[in-house]
Amino acid sequence: LRSAAATRVLIIEDEPIIALDIQELVERCGHSVVGIAATETEAVEIARAERPGLVLADINLGAGGDGANAVARILRHVTAPVIFVTAYPERLLTGEAVEPAFVITKPFDPTTLAVATYQAVTHGVRPV
Repeated sequence: LRSAAATRVLIIEDEPIIALDIQELVERCGHSVVGIAATETEAVEIARAERPGLVLADINLGAGGDGANAVARILRHVTAPVIFVTAYPERLLTGEAVEPAFVITKPFDPTTLAVATYQAVTHGVRPV
């Protein structure tokens, strides 16, 4: 089951400790992490080079830009489901940004994130 749903994951998160926690969880679920991006620009560059099968993105990247903008730019070149992991879910409800496959609010329950990654990968849910 783990290997059937395994994919390559891009993590967009500017907080190093949170990024490492997400990486550990993702790898325990059988996925491989193709990169951790702390900025909008870095996220787009990694996505273009690595072609992830799933994107886990924070919205507020501090001085590094906006995770929702990064995802919108990535989805112009890569087809992948997206899970936003954010303390600011209301920023996704404007109708102007990418509609995510899932939104998980911080602080998050690791089991919730693990289940969401499985569902996103196995059902192929992606923003339209």
